[in-house]
Amino acid sequence: MTLQAIGRPFVFDLLHNVVCASTGRCTCKQRELPRRVLDGSGRPTVRYETRLVPKSVTLLVGKPQDVQVAVVRIPRVQRAIARGRLASV
Repeated sequence: MTLQAIGRPFVFDLLHNVVCASTGRCTCKQRELPRRVLDGSGRPTVRYETRLVPKSVTLLVGKPQDVQVAVVRIPRVQRAIARGRLASV
């Protein structure tokens, strides 16, 4: 499938539960991200946890780009198509 941004560039994340699940191949990266939590005495502290970080895609105006069919299932992409910000070419 080919999508093209209309009016201005469009950036979106490839959601793990939509794209990776439908293709059967995870393209996310594992990153150590900080998380603020309270320690045993109630004081704030930072702990790091490994999380999946999805890749993102940037669609430029006037530059059609091939994307996986699963991308159209991402809610933000569906809204952009419905509002005329993205076009299927």
